[in-house]
Amino acid sequence: MSPAEQEWGRALRKVPGASASVFPELNHPNWAAIVTHSALGLRELFEQFQRGVAADVIKDLPTDKPIEPVLTAAYKAGETVLQLSNTASVKQGDLLEVRVPVVAPESRSPKFSLLEELGQTNDLLDASTGEPPTVTANDLVGEDAKFKQLEIDLNSPCDPQPGVTLPWQKEVDAISQKLQEIRSYKTCLLEVEAVLNNRQVQIAPTYFNIPSGVEIARAKTEREIPAATFLHHVGLDWQVLVEGQSISYRDYKKKIVLQQQGMDLDADGEVTIDGVRLKNTMPSSAYEIFLKGLEAELAAVEVEVPQCDRVVRLDKAKLELQARYRAQVRSLVNELFGQRGLIKDGASGRSLVERPVELLAAAIARVQEKGHEPSFANNSALLHSAAFGYIKEQTSRGWSEHTCESHYRDAVNLARRFVMQLREQLQWRSWR
Repeated sequence: MSPAEQEWGRALRKVPGASASVFPELNHPNWAAIVTHSALGLRELFEQFQRGVAADVIKDLPTDKPIEPVLTAAYKAGETVLQLSNTASVKQGDLLEVRVPVVAPESRSPKFSLLEELGQTNDLLDASTGEPPTVTANDLVGEDAKFKQLEIDLNSPCDPQPGVTLPWQKEVDAISQKLQEIRSYKTCLLEVEAVLNNRQVQIAPTYFNIPSGVEIARAKTEREIPAATFLHHVGLDWQVLVEGQSISYRDYKKKIVLQQQGMDLDADGEVTIDGVRLKNTMPSSAYEIFLKGLEAELAAVEVEVPQCDRVVRLDKAKLELQARYRAQVRSLVNELFGQRGLIKDGASGRSLVERPVELLAAAIARVQEKGHEPSFANNSALLHSAAFGYIKEQTSRGWSEHTCESHYRDAVNLARRFVMQLREQLQWRSWR
């Protein structure tokens, strides 16, 4: 990994300790300056975080979730092979989690009836005749009524009256519903002993049946994250803005320490005293000992960076620089349309597209060499494309690839040369 990626990881990792108390505290392990591209869309997320909004935009983005295998054939207890829809995401040693629906037969005790009980018993025999007595419903109506009344009395404390809600009834119903969901499924873990092919895996036989169509997922194992120990920032240096100039924090720190001792740093980073380089005034061995002592002192001392009201936005400054010089190039091109009789049908016409001069024909050829079909809407589109294409051809850099202001000044001069040559070709054609 590159040092920058390591720095990101250490900045985002959970490091024990207090947060930074001073901004910027450049040596604090929980603080880092990170520059990202605007296309990542992190600005809105950071602004929500600063307002205290619990946002997790990245987590909510749609991701390509791997398709979980599905049991294509029912599994019977004791078998050693599972038939799956695919085994691409399964390997030997994986634990497969299966949620098997449980269909419990509904058992309900019959309601007690004294009439039925006495009708089925043979204990009541007539002593004189040896025949069972004849019992009618009219004879037992009174006894059966007593048992019914007893049944009502026993059930009444548990059955509330209609419209009456018992305390904690909602909680009881929620618990009952959750228990019903838990009991309706049985979660089982199956260990994969071998992947036979793209449809079959071998498992240790189990004692229950699994119906087809059940989705099988890899079991999630909780892994404890070890506590991170911060060592140091890895090879990256900070750039701080002091008195309008960007300077390395290491050089700034060295400069401050030397100034406290009556010394300074020159433009080449050499230690000086009254403008004279120190290494020219002492033996090389003594100078090396001095530098080692200076490094030890820099490692022990802390230097506070002065606060600056300005915010450095290199991306914004680069875009403003590009826009300013792009406008100059466009202005040079638009001056051609303002000259009377040079381009008779003006910027909206198509005379230059249909009958291009040498420079414009070269611009059209450049487009064709890239494998694109030239489709310029009018003279203006062709001229602007030709001007910027000429700059890219001469500098071997695209418009956004120029790195400093001198590059853009050179690009404008190239555009001026292109416009002058194009004017000569247009004037020569009009004279003919």
